[in-house]
Amino acid sequence: MQAYDYYLRAADARASYHSSASRDDLSAARRFLQHALAIDPNYARAHAALAMVYQSFWNQRWDGDCPWPAALDRAYQLAHKAVQQAPDLPQARVALGWVLFWKGQHAAAIAEHERAIALNPNLTDRLIAHTLVCAGEPARAIQHLEMHMRFDPFYEPLAPGVLGLAFFMLKRYAEALPHLREFVSRDPNRRAAHEWLAATFGQLGELENARAEAAELLRVAPYYTISGSPVVTHLKRPEDIENLTDGLRKAGLPVA
Repeated sequence: MQAYDYYLRAADARASYHSSASRDDLSAARRFLQHALAIDPNYARAHAALAMVYQSFWNQRWDGDCPWPAALDRAYQLAHKAVQQAPDLPQARVALGWVLFWKGQHAAAIAEHERAIALNPNLTDRLIAHTLVCAGEPARAIQHLEMHMRFDPFYEPLAPGVLGLAFFMLKRYAEALPHLREFVSRDPNRRAAHEWLAATFGQLGELENARAEAAELLRVAPYYTISGSPVVTHLKRPEDIENLTDGLRKAGLPVA
């Protein structure tokens, strides 16, 4: 029960992080999960959740007790261990699929997500949809996200963000706009929120708004370049890469 209590505290800290993009919230989640695993080293859910935390540290380029370049490998080790401990746990499969996606293994990532859904046909998760968008299946991602947002009225800010990104990839920019505006309004310190909205304004020809979002993006992530963008570098299809980079160039963001 003590390990479970730490797991719940970590879940609360992760939920706060998804609204605040705060390093302190993410560090608290890691600390609670490490306490949980110190008590119960076979706690698969905690291993899966900690994998997600390390992936977030990697995505944000934040060093902690694990140097930034190695954080994704640490996430993979934790997710793989969760699957070994509980192969029928959908959350473990989702975590492994999410890490595999960021390792550039799109097909393997989708296979893990599909295993998760096979284990629980009612499962919906923003991460699954995000993987589908970047793997070149935005229409399928929209179906999954719309179901996810119906099932969970307290969906995290990234859910409408990924929905907007899916519409963007279909070049339905006007439909992407309200979802991305919701993302920015709920999570104003998130790099991806300003990045995706800037690109959308760019493709709509609203260049003043695009440049304003680009300025906000550089406030949040001064190191940002288009060529180094995690999403740009993890899109599978060349046409999606061109679509996104074109919008970002129109917003005036630095290429390299």
